[in-house]
Amino acid sequence: MKKFLLVLAIAALATTQFTGCGRSNEPDVSDLLAEMLGSEAMAILGSGLGDVGQSINQHAADMATTTTRPTAAPTTTAPTTTTQPIPTTTQPPEPEETRPPFPPIVTVDTGGRHTMGLTASGELWMWGSNGEGRLGTGDDTSRQHPINIMSNIVAISAGGSYSAAINDRGMLYTWGSNEYNQLGDGTRTNRDTPTQVLNNVIYVSAGADHMAAITADGRLWVWGRNWHGQVGDGTTINRNEPVHVMDDVIAVSAGMNHTLALTSDGVLWGFGDNDNGQLGINDRTSRHQPIEIMSNVTAISAGSHSMAITEGGTLWGWGRNAEGQVGQGNSNNRQLTPARIMDNVKFVSSTWATSMAVRDDGSLWMWGLNTNGQVGDGSITNRTSPVRVLDNVVTAATSFGHSVAIQDDDSVWAWGINSNGQLGDGTEVYQRRPIRICE
Repeated sequence: MKKFLLVLAIAALATTQFTGCGRSNEPDVSDLLAEMLGSEAMAILGSGLGDVGQSINQHAADMATTTTRPTAAPTTTAPTTTTQPIPTTTQPPEPEETRPPFPPIVTVDTGGRHTMGLTASGELWMWGSNGEGRLGTGDDTSRQHPINIMSNIVAISAGGSYSAAINDRGMLYTWGSNEYNQLGDGTRTNRDTPTQVLNNVIYVSAGADHMAAITADGRLWVWGRNWHGQVGDGTTINRNEPVHVMDDVIAVSAGMNHTLALTSDGVLWGFGDNDNGQLGINDRTSRHQPIEIMSNVTAISAGSHSMAITEGGTLWGWGRNAEGQVGQGNSNNRQLTPARIMDNVKFVSSTWATSMAVRDDGSLWMWGLNTNGQVGDGSITNRTSPVRVLDNVVTAATSFGHSVAIQDDDSVWAWGINSNGQLGDGTEVYQRRPIRICE
């Protein structure tokens, strides 16, 4: 990564609450990134950052002086399919409104009882549980309202009980639980403030207890819990520092106990636990090194199951399905090969047993585990087929019991479990339907 010469600027931890909402008028962090990175690394970075990434990708296009780098011809073999369920067409439930003060976030991620939000100007805000220091505030006090953690941030990822962020110099910071070495700092010591672990990073994904990152040269690095081979280094030994696993990687998703990696030629690779078929290769044998799953892939997400969007916007799912998270209209224990779920999909997110997708028309659909109302349909009944929840959505995230979405008017909505204030509405009241926490 070129010209990492900016001075590190991390904001002092704030104790006051943000009182505004809507998009910031401050300069977008992509203006700085454009000068630093060059077009190729900018394009890779933009692929994984939601709304911020769209701005970054535009800079990359403006900077490019040559045609797009050629990629290998995609295979024409279609994944094994099952009958496609018809998505529920019921109109979205009427959302309930609350309006506490809230920062103008444009990117969000949800972890184990905590939430991360990133503004267009690079301010990182967090709220919810602070167990093991996962909010990065230097204490273990949970927050029901957003608190400012860092500045100059370009990418975020929330894990099971820890967090990660990349700043505009490509420095990766991690904090929270380190029980399985998932912070990558060479220790098993929990950290309640951000700790730098890797340089030149453009993409990060925090799983349940392991983490993966991509550097500007396309190298994939993985570390943390490795009981099922989810680090991909050919062993089952936990790794307390980043291990180089693959090259030419443009996206990665760390799930519960397995990892998905997407290379620049559109080929999807997987490694780790396969007891429920989450590697999609029609067996239940775990793999300790990357194995090819399917081609023509454009986006990925890993939980206890796996999901991928292929060229043309078709969404596929496979793996654990006991809660209906593969979206096939049933709760069969497992799906061993990729099964078609729905078409016209542009964004996907999955977690332990819940899935979400945003279609081209901005409609948000969810299915799977719903015991805490995280599907957002007003019930606590698991859903085995996609249910329409919100419209006009640009990005969203779901995790271990709660979900958050951002609409195209910058309003932020949250629902599900709220035992530690992870919905950010100033309460600990569970919500079975989306509530507006920022307008």
